[in-house]
Amino acid sequence: MSSRDVPYLRAVSRPPPRKDVGSSQLQADAWQRTLFVSSNSNLIAFLEFDRLLEAEFLSLVLGAKAKFIIDLRLVPRFDLGSLNRKIVFSLFSQTGGEYRDLSGVLGVRDRRDANLNPAILRDHIEATFKASKRPIEGPILFLVDTPQFEESYVSQLSDTLQTLRPEGWEVLRAPIESGGIDVSRDIRRNLIFISHANPENNEFSRWLGLQLANEGYEIWSDVTKLIGGEQFWDSIEQAIRRYSAKVLVVLTRVAQEKQGVLDEINCAVTLERVEGLDGFVIPLRLDDIPFDQIRANLARKNVIDFSKNWAVGLGQLFAALKRDGVPKSNTAASNAVSVWHRENRKSHEIVQKVPEKLLTNWLEIKAMPPHVVLTKNSTGGIGQPSVGLHFVYGSYIGRLSALEGKGSDQVSFSLPEFFEGPQIGDDRLQPLEANKIAVGLLRQSWNAFAAEKGLAPYYMSSGAVAWYVPAGLIPGDSVPFKDLRGKSRKKYLVGKSQKRGVYWHYAIEVQAVIGNVNRLILQSHIAFTTDGERALLPSEKMHSLRRQFCKSWWNDRWRDLMIAFVTWISNNGKHWRMSAGEECFIELAGRPIEVKSPVSLRRGSEDDERVIALAQDLEWEDLDAGLIDDDEDPVLIVDHSDVGNSDSE
Repeated sequence: MSSRDVPYLRAVSRPPPRKDVGSSQLQADAWQRTLFVSSNSNLIAFLEFDRLLEAEFLSLVLGAKAKFIIDLRLVPRFDLGSLNRKIVFSLFSQTGGEYRDLSGVLGVRDRRDANLNPAILRDHIEATFKASKRPIEGPILFLVDTPQFEESYVSQLSDTLQTLRPEGWEVLRAPIESGGIDVSRDIRRNLIFISHANPENNEFSRWLGLQLANEGYEIWSDVTKLIGGEQFWDSIEQAIRRYSAKVLVVLTRVAQEKQGVLDEINCAVTLERVEGLDGFVIPLRLDDIPFDQIRANLARKNVIDFSKNWAVGLGQLFAALKRDGVPKSNTAASNAVSVWHRENRKSHEIVQKVPEKLLTNWLEIKAMPPHVVLTKNSTGGIGQPSVGLHFVYGSYIGRLSALEGKGSDQVSFSLPEFFEGPQIGDDRLQPLEANKIAVGLLRQSWNAFAAEKGLAPYYMSSGAVAWYVPAGLIPGDSVPFKDLRGKSRKKYLVGKSQKRGVYWHYAIEVQAVIGNVNRLILQSHIAFTTDGERALLPSEKMHSLRRQFCKSWWNDRWRDLMIAFVTWISNNGKHWRMSAGEECFIELAGRPIEVKSPVSLRRGSEDDERVIALAQDLEWEDLDAGLIDDDEDPVLIVDHSDVGNSDSE
């Protein structure tokens, strides 16, 4: 026998005895009785929305044809892939589902809120079915955050709901974790997320993102999207929760009033506290916002000051990122910024050279009083309105003879002289200070006009005042107007929800601007009362109701409400005026400024148009407002929708 014929020997262990496979070994865990979605009356499904892919979500919605979609999330967003809120709600309606923002109804403020206790939710879910007059059956889809996706919570809630359906429930969680292991936990946090006010801070955010990308960091902001690396997420919250190493918050006065920024801050600060991520959130102070006005959840952090010098602030930020070991991308090439520029050229493909008419929220000031009188004393101006600053009080006057007999401590200036910086004896006002007085006088004039017109004030948390239309002030509570295309329509500025027993009121906040175009900037709000007049609801209740009423109020609705309001205050005239003091008036345009853009956006694909058209077809019902308006007869309908979201305050 040759050496090639000698067999190799190896030690082996005895194999385990073979077992027959029984049906019990093919069953899902006790808490999850099904792995398939279908239109099953016994099905309840828990969807962790920010971990789903667009295709998975569409498959679940279209396959389940849920009777109810119950949202338990803190922030009810639907920006998933190419989807948005409007498209998703059209899909819910198409499949016969009713959406309930239960967390909004309960006023949930964080993901561990006691109102999310399964025992408490059970009663509210039962009440939801009773109010809809539907039998208690599935499929029911729960949209949840991570704490409500945990196996223990799913098991508790499904067990609690057993009392509502003796037949029992089949439970599905999606996305389904492979082998009981959440592979997402192994994903490294490489991303630097930039949260900022859009569009006010876009220029800085774009500059900052490109500077960081040049250093090799993976960056995301809503003006740059992703620079470097590969995008794995479908929502902003998912990007923050699972992929971000740092969240940079661009702090400005306006950013503190942006709901989107506040939501991102809340998500990041909560994650920082729950996960123990020290220094996860880094505030960047961009303007002159006082440190004592920075929101409490950011004020205690190390704020990097960019307000005086961007380069100095950037150097401090680089040092902080290096100190905390924020990883630079191993996959991002050194030309990441060049790649970004090249890829973003594609955005021009959706822009076409077709003119489009656009409507602003600017109301042009056509004429102002010709003179300003300054009174150098501490007792006030010569009349109302009057604004004090430093050593003087300022007032508008229509003619100089109005000063006769008023005293020698008053000096008048023509408007151009006043804005150059008036000299009063040894003292002189700077042009910026003169501008502040003029703006203050405009604001006081508007407030006096609004009160005289019968509008009611609503003081917001920011300190600003919005004026709303009480019920009965306008005949029929509706205003006929012509829309952007010249079509005659009407719009209700007041409505009532019979179900909730509250009135909603359209409200306007006004900001005055003196500049190249003297104007009033109109900001739309919604206020709620119990009596239709002055009994405003508490701010927390007001916030919850906004989430429910205004969720499907798209730009066209807010635009038409604004046009109808301006049509009413101007008495449908080309111009109107309001008193600005003694024998003087401010003249304004009777319609917001329209502009003509030389380009417009190209329409989407036929499939996109079909889905969007479906959503638009559903809007005629106006379920959120409780009224059918526009071209329909004013028919009051039962408000059976709890659809909810905050407005864009």
